[in-house]
Amino acid sequence: NPITIPATASVVDAAADMLHHEIRHLVVTDHGDVLGVVSLRDVVAVLLQALDPAVWVATLREAVTTRTEMWLG
Repeated sequence: NPITIPATASVVDAAADMLHHEIRHLVVTDHGDVLGVVSLRDVVAVLLQALDPAVWVATLREAVTTRTEMWLG
C-alpha cells in the first residue's frame, strides 16, 4: 500500500511523512484520485528556496560538523 498525502498538505507535512515512513516518494491524492507523486528532491528544492542562503550555508556546515564528530567519535 503506497503512502499518500492530500494535495492540500504542506511541503512540511510531506517532509514529515517521508521521515516518519522512511520513504522518498509520496503519492498525492485529491478525494481518492491520484494526482501524481512528490519526491524528496521536490521537497528539498522547495525548502531550500524558502531559506535565506546564509541560513542554508550555516545549517549545512553544522550538519557536516555534527556528522564528522559522530564518525570520529
